[in-house]
Amino acid sequence: MQMNFYFISSLLLCTTLVLSAYRLFTNKGWLYKAYDKPNWLYHMQYFSIFAAAYLAVQYFNSSIFLTFAMIILVIVHLYDLYAKKHFPQSELSILRDFSRGTWLFVVIFTLFRALAYDYSLVPSESMEPTLFAGDMLIIDKTHYQSKITPFNGVSIAWRKPQRGDVIVFSSPDNPNINYIKRVIGIAGDRVQYKDQDKTYIVNGEALSQNEHEYISTDSYIEQADEYIDGQKHRIQLDDLFYPSFSKENLDITVPEDHFFVSGDNRDHSFDSRFFGPVHESAIVGKASHRLFQLKTPSFKHWFISFSKSGKLE
Repeated sequence: MQMNFYFISSLLLCTTLVLSAYRLFTNKGWLYKAYDKPNWLYHMQYFSIFAAAYLAVQYFNSSIFLTFAMIILVIVHLYDLYAKKHFPQSELSILRDFSRGTWLFVVIFTLFRALAYDYSLVPSESMEPTLFAGDMLIIDKTHYQSKITPFNGVSIAWRKPQRGDVIVFSSPDNPNINYIKRVIGIAGDRVQYKDQDKTYIVNGEALSQNEHEYISTDSYIEQADEYIDGQKHRIQLDDLFYPSFSKENLDITVPEDHFFVSGDNRDHSFDSRFFGPVHESAIVGKASHRLFQLKTPSFKHWFISFSKSGKLE
């Protein structure tokens, strides 16, 4: 689904550039001069700016994009002041026309995403049955710490994640990709995993599981309630799936400022069993709410479902 957004944004951006260039050169104008344009092209150009902003945020670090947007805003403002003084009768340039309001909005929007709240689609089934691929989440970036953009290494810590929290963090392999998992162990905890019964043992006590049930009479997918520090969440187990996510005799003590995380879909999750505990500097925020879920349209349901919207536990 996210690739569809990439495709639509890229198509809009390319189409707008082609149409704008065609009209510009057929009217014998220069790239820096304004020209008469129909309203439909004017609106397309504005939408293309938002498309470019979306692609920049998705393909690059949002802090890098924020820095770039602020530099553009300063350049446009200085040029605007220069043009008003030296060319008071000149036509409004295309760049100035685009940037006066739009870049300020983009900067504010990106600041909000970088510092306070962000949104993200769940890309895989690793957190089922708590979260499903296509769920749109709200990420609270101030719950644990406030990072000073664009200096991600500088932050103000408010609190640390607790066992049972669902957190979003940067991938150990690619900082531009986020993972979402549940915290199983915090600093100093001894975490063991028994692959045969698919149970975590934290500080010598197994995380209890009950209410086991198969999701249908002919399915090998089983769900159960699991408890961490008295908090209940649902996990999913695959009776036929062992090899790829098998981790026999896992026994690790979580280092200082690190967290052991795991997916609720116990047999289909790439997590700390494989890449180790996550450092707190990699934490993006806490997954606080589910806005909606994107679905494949059918006669049974709409493209967007709000049936599971609400605060995440």
